[in-house]
Amino acid sequence: MPNERNSSTADRELVIDRLLNAPVALVWEAWSRPEHISHWWGPKGFTTTMHLMEFRPGGRWEFILHGPDGTDYDNKSVFLEIVPARKIVYEHTSWPHIIATIEFLDKGESTSLRWHMLFDSPEELTKVAQMHKAAEGLKQNMERLIAYLPTIEPVSGSAAVNGIKMYYERHGKGGVPLVLLHGGGSTIESSFSQLLPLFARQGEVIAVELQAHGRTTDRPEPESFEQDADDVAALLRHLHIPKANLFGFSNGGTTVLQLAIRHPELVNKLVSLSGAYQREGFVPGFFEGFPGATLESMPEPLRSAFLKVTPDQQRLQTMFEKDVARMMNFTDVKEETLRKIQAPALLMSSDKDVIIPEHTMKMARVIPRGQLVILPGVHGECIGEVAADRPGNPFPGITASLVGEFLRG
Repeated sequence: MPNERNSSTADRELVIDRLLNAPVALVWEAWSRPEHISHWWGPKGFTTTMHLMEFRPGGRWEFILHGPDGTDYDNKSVFLEIVPARKIVYEHTSWPHIIATIEFLDKGESTSLRWHMLFDSPEELTKVAQMHKAAEGLKQNMERLIAYLPTIEPVSGSAAVNGIKMYYERHGKGGVPLVLLHGGGSTIESSFSQLLPLFARQGEVIAVELQAHGRTTDRPEPESFEQDADDVAALLRHLHIPKANLFGFSNGGTTVLQLAIRHPELVNKLVSLSGAYQREGFVPGFFEGFPGATLESMPEPLRSAFLKVTPDQQRLQTMFEKDVARMMNFTDVKEETLRKIQAPALLMSSDKDVIIPEHTMKMARVIPRGQLVILPGVHGECIGEVAADRPGNPFPGITASLVGEFLRG
């Protein structure tokens, strides 16, 4: 795990490490949603009544732990730090005072979890250990989590649509489903590892991987935004979803526009982040880099993310070549066609994006029910995309809040 034990505090720490047989998205869901936590929290024989769980930095967490002997233990905590799918830090403010840090390390189909508890003093740890067998209790709590994980509904699958097997994941519950469409050269994780857990707290999320990307298979035909839109529409019909909200980033943002044009009956609301409908919407010189581009031109974090879920160099090469060909052959969408989009639309980009802000503004004016948001930062920074993320990035939370307000409005 990223943080090793501090020798200066080792005498007042409890630490447990486990490799869990579940993907990090599922483990994170078990930790971040109160309806899950109430099923596994506490040592063996304990039950939990959850009163409040404001899962955000500064949010309160209050519950009662019911012991098997009938004793009730009132627990109050405050969340100090939350990094989606990576870290949770909370301060247990009722006795005993503890700073707890839970770290999640993505291992593909498994998750390495470290649970670290820091007490005020060695004497305090000794007292808790004597009164409540704290080390054994932490071990039993971890065992309850491990036992609970298989009971959570599967979050992934593949559907046969239009000649490919399309990979998808489902997270959260309730409301009109929000469909996430990743950027070019990307996977669900590389585009949405920061954003997906935040959206899943607001309702159901369906994240997909498009033709030749990640775990979705390829077809002999070239990639196109129109075909991607048709594939997603077929997936929604396969899943018996009559209407959905859509969020697309970069190439996914352009695909979202095509979905609203080609399959308006399936679209409730749409969010296009860094999408485009005209070549002139890209920064000057954007298209000049594609002729002669090689796989080494692709950002290393994106290459690594692909190979992590599909360790096949040839499939990576094929995806790269098809993505390049699609962008080299990018054709404009007529304004009268874009104007036919009747769904409420949130058009977003960043001020240092590969899409110029003026183009995003233009789309927001052309689409009848368009709204505009321009955020600071580079391409993908506002969602914590893997090639643009940085420590302490506040923008994924801001983006999730803005999109949530739009979808609820």
